[in-house]
Amino acid sequence: MLNYTLNLLFAAAIACQAPFASRSDTDSPKFPIVNMGPEGADPTTTGFYLNHVGLHVRDLDRSLKFYNSVFGFRHMYTVQVSEHFYFAYMGHSSGGKNGTGYQTTPDLVAQQVNSQGLLELIYAEVSDGDIPASTESPNTFSHLGIAVPSVQDAQQRLKDHGVTIYKGIGEPFPSDGPLNNAVALQAAKFSAEEFTNVLAIMSQFSTNHIMAADPDGNLLEIVPQAGGL
Repeated sequence: MLNYTLNLLFAAAIACQAPFASRSDTDSPKFPIVNMGPEGADPTTTGFYLNHVGLHVRDLDRSLKFYNSVFGFRHMYTVQVSEHFYFAYMGHSSGGKNGTGYQTTPDLVAQQVNSQGLLELIYAEVSDGDIPASTESPNTFSHLGIAVPSVQDAQQRLKDHGVTIYKGIGEPFPSDGPLNNAVALQAAKFSAEEFTNVLAIMSQFSTNHIMAADPDGNLLEIVPQAGGL
């Protein structure tokens, strides 16, 4: 249903040959408003891509085990910079899509700068654990998105591994709690009417999505590979 609705929205946008109405176009805009991005980019940025995302972790071994056993990230290497400071890299085979082509660990390392979707785990052993996760306090980091062939199978896998799930497939977007912290969606910041409408739209957009947490409380959004947003 989610993908069908989104396809209708994008089809309508293309048919109109213009973005959906912006706030200034009408006194009572109909949400959600979808504004298509411009085509192309500065030619001088050709070859740029997102290589990795870094996360602070409170227990390096725990995080390495979690991302490997639950999501299949391969442990590429760990660097111990000093007695108490480490960073490690993880990634999927074949440039990010696990299972599409096997690579040995040396191959993964050799292709590190040419890969996409890598995960860097940063661990300061002297930390007192006061770095808040996205689900604990709203901050500039919201969540990681992980695409899977089957969200139904993925949800069962998360349950089998005892992973905390904030919103399962087909469940509505919650009105408060850790998930709301991660997306900075808190009732006190909105009018009652707007907050209710936002929850309804977010529930629609995330119908086939799973919202879960890693061991440090960072929000993970698991989405199906097929379809759009």
